[in-house]
Amino acid sequence: MKATLHPIAVLTAQLTQAADGWQQLLPKGEFRSRDGSPTDVPHWFIDEAIANRLIEGVRALKQDVLVDYDHETIIKAKNGIDAGKVVAAGWFSADEMKWFDDEQRQGLFVKPRWTPKAYQQIKDGEFAFLSAVFPYDGNGIPLELRMAALTNDPGVTGMQRLAVLSAHSLSQPKEETRMNKLLQELLKKLGIELADGAEPSEEQANNAKTALDALISGKADAEAQVATLNAKMTTVDLSQYVPKATYDATVSQLAVLSAQNTENGIAQAIDKARNEGRVLACEADYLTQFGKQQGLAALNAMLESRQPIAVLSATQTSQMQPPAEAEKGLAVLSAADKEAAKLLGISEEDFAKQKETE
Repeated sequence: MKATLHPIAVLTAQLTQAADGWQQLLPKGEFRSRDGSPTDVPHWFIDEAIANRLIEGVRALKQDVLVDYDHETIIKAKNGIDAGKVVAAGWFSADEMKWFDDEQRQGLFVKPRWTPKAYQQIKDGEFAFLSAVFPYDGNGIPLELRMAALTNDPGVTGMQRLAVLSAHSLSQPKEETRMNKLLQELLKKLGIELADGAEPSEEQANNAKTALDALISGKADAEAQVATLNAKMTTVDLSQYVPKATYDATVSQLAVLSAQNTENGIAQAIDKARNEGRVLACEADYLTQFGKQQGLAALNAMLESRQPIAVLSATQTSQMQPPAEAEKGLAVLSAADKEAAKLLGISEEDFAKQKETE
């Protein structure tokens, strides 16, 4: 994968005599170069947030930003000349960069540490401008501050693209490196290993496409299955199925009824056994708990195995029949009475009547 190279802007601002040493590098808001740049975007733009990002970018480099003469670093890099022989006019760090937005100053300012030679040249008016070099994106927003230069040319042209610069003089943007990492991670998830910095081969690209097609197809199949299942759910035959909530309620109610029926059966079995003389009154509670624990069938088996005890059964207690009632109005004759009736020559019945009238 080839790196995406951003356009390079070279912007020149006039040096001013500032008592505190701060020099404007980039103006606030929308701006253009004195030579008419940029030509590929309507304008450049910077605000406080962008300025702070540029400052932090310099801080992350952990080295000072070079201020050279007349963009000598860029010119030598373009011509293939050793950039190490560039003479510095000054340097500045992230702590020597600041955003101003007041009545006197607006924009990004720097406070260079000039070399004695450069300081004298500026003082003598030999250089009038401070020129910033920065890459920018498609919206004209500066991405980082590369360097600056003392110059008398208000608009250096012909150095618009980073492609003409040496990798030794200007570091490449990190955006593409990050994109390459993301691509590497994406391919890895598809089962394709890509070495650091390597570009995918045609075979790897085709394999990645095949894997993606399979994922998309699988997703479509899964969605179709879900749709089919949803359609079936709306056409369930209610004569064959009941809602789960209804089923659960029915099971719960049946369990309650079954428990009640079992309790009634236990009570009836114990009462019957008591009537038959198989159970003592003091056993009723025990037998009730036994039936609940072991079941009605086990209780019945136990009770049926017991022999009835006659004295315990009220229904089996012998009932004494009263003697036949003597005929109403007739006295009961003793043996002596019967003998007396004979001696008198009357019947026992008449004798009895006479006895009753006495």
